[in-house]
Amino acid sequence: MQEKEKLLDINTPLRFIFSHSALREGWDNPNVFQICTLNETRSEIKKRQEIGRGLRLSVNQQGKRIFDPNINRLTVIANESYDAFAKALQKES
Repeated sequence: MQEKEKLLDINTPLRFIFSHSALREGWDNPNVFQICTLNETRSEIKKRQEIGRGLRLSVNQQGKRIFDPNINRLTVIANESYDAFAKALQKES
């Protein structure tokens, strides 16, 4: 991705980056606040990976973890099967 550092700069007015596969294994994206599924993910492992990315604590510009529940909030906009999966995941202990 060209100019990634510029896109991540807090002074850049852009507030989202559309990303096709950055929620899967091998990517470090701590500041995921919304997940919108455009296709149906059938693999439970992939769904866990995608949701898990959004459940990580966010980081500030210095790379320090932020412990603010008003910031660390994940919104999942999903199809019906993903919605049912996310609700079941929330009930796990």
